[in-house]
Amino acid sequence: MIVSSKLVVIMSVINEEDTLNYAVDSLILQSYKSWSLIIVDDGSTDNTRKIARSYSKKYKNIHILINKRNRGLAYSLNKAIFQSKSEYIARMDADDLALPNRLECQIKYLKEHHKVDVIGTGAEVVTADKKTIMFKPKNHISILKNIEKVNPFFHSSVMMRRSFIEAMGGYDIKCLRAQDYDLWLRGVDSFKYHNLQKVLIVYSSKNQTLKSIYYGLRVRVLNSYRRDRLILGSSKAILVFAYGLLIKTLRSLK
Repeated sequence: MIVSSKLVVIMSVINEEDTLNYAVDSLILQSYKSWSLIIVDDGSTDNTRKIARSYSKKYKNIHILINKRNRGLAYSLNKAIFQSKSEYIARMDADDLALPNRLECQIKYLKEHHKVDVIGTGAEVVTADKKTIMFKPKNHISILKNIEKVNPFFHSSVMMRRSFIEAMGGYDIKCLRAQDYDLWLRGVDSFKYHNLQKVLIVYSSKNQTLKSIYYGLRVRVLNSYRRDRLILGSSKAILVFAYGLLIKTLRSLK
């Protein structure tokens, strides 16, 4: 199956029965209509697959791919990317929401700014106890300056040109966490990034685990080596790692 569309939205799901319908409905309500959605079920054991299939039966532009066993986020996203044919690829997670003009705003910006390869947006970040409006660094210069300290995008807000993701060879399936951060670090010296300073998604934020903090460190160090910035990049990575551990420790004491 090859899914052809101007824009393909890719989503990997595993046991998302409580939120999947809200995420998909937020895409159905988009002002921009020339999109297709590929949902990759990555080994769900609840009703996620049933819900996804119900959408694919009802809407011709919604498709489902199934992994026979859990293969991980990077593998599943690559599967969707390389079984599609589109000019643009957008990310979406099953526990997030896209505001009605998200896709339209991003498509419009990429059409008007041909040198930009990846574009993200601001977000209403929802945690267990509060909601916060947050923005990532705006232009490529600012992103380049801060990328070794902070992930430059809300992953679920990203839209990218196919030429970018194909040049990068997709997500690195060896990354069990921080797959998106690794991708941005690999591409930042060759491609242009930008963040719209508009809130266009509702982003569900979870507390970082020790494993995710460790993989953040690993990705930073490996990409510092790739970019010939081992000493400076690794120093920043260790500082960010220590800060992450401190925050996690303080939260656990509350």
